Amino acid sequence: MLRIPRFDVPEIRTVSVMSLGRDRSYRFLWLVILGLHAPPVIATDGLPTIKYESFEAAQTAIADMRRIGKSKEGICEAFDSVLRYLGSPGAALRDCLQRFPGATVLRVTSPGGSVSSAIRTARDLELRHMTVEVLGFCGSSCGNYILPVAAHLVVLPYSAVMLHGGPKADIAGYRERLIKAIIRAGVAREEITEEMIATQLLGVAQTRKTHVAFQQEFSVGKNWYDLPFYYEALEREGVSAMLFVSRAFVGHCLGSVTEIGSYWEPKTEAEDAAFRSLFAGPEWSPIWIMGRDIDTPMSC
Repeated sequence: MLRIPRFDVPEIRTVSVMSLGRDRSYRFLWLVILGLHAPPVIATDGLPTIKYESFEAAQTAIADMRRIGKSKEGICEAFDSVLRYLGSPGAALRDCLQRFPGATVLRVTSPGGSVSSAIRTARDLELRHMTVEVLGFCGSSCGNYILPVAAHLVVLPYSAVMLHGGPKADIAGYRERLIKAIIRAGVAREEITEEMIATQLLGVAQTRKTHVAFQQEFSVGKNWYDLPFYYEALEREGVSAMLFVSRAFVGHCLGSVTEIGSYWEPKTEAEDAAFRSLFAGPEWSPIWIMGRDIDTPMSC
């Protein structure tokens, strides 16, 4: 089952450690920094008939994302001018875009993934001048990099843009995460060298550099990635939470480059409860909805 509690950035995943018992220099320690592995694409003949204005549509999208979560498959489907994609916004989405060059609308459900891979996809997507429709949710690197290059943005009913911030300027702050990742790879803490850590920190620094270049190139508002009000609330409340981003905030941060169309937000207590039910369960963090649970900043 897919778990998207905090959309943590960076996510440091250990791919493999080769020759740990034979090569005491650990030259072959491979760490993937800030990322998920790119999933393969599964193409189908078309989408089932479904009313995309309905609660059931968002419910189905989230259920499908949960279903493919373990295998990390990307699902790519097309009908008419609409490209439907579920999965990480990396290589699989790039492949999906290339296979359907005539599509003008990308309807996406994504928990995010690798920063650098999502940025590469975003650069391809920007050339297409597509409408991006969020169905279910577009979180983490999907929100960070795919939405800022949309020519037109639509958030469908009972769906959400969810942010948690971008790569931080304090590269040294990633040190402990790196150490934990290396330990998970099977290396004893006393065997971890400063050289090993320094090598991985260089990778983090390069990712940060790529991120900053993207932010500047596409004129993304600073708070889209820094979210100081969100982190202040996290510290104050002492809980982890997913941040549902309001239309007003999107307008402040992306409005100079992205046209915002219909953008669903709960208007009644019943809508609020129904939306939150989509993410209910012990594997989820609570949701903070900007404008309801947390104030929407008036600038970005």
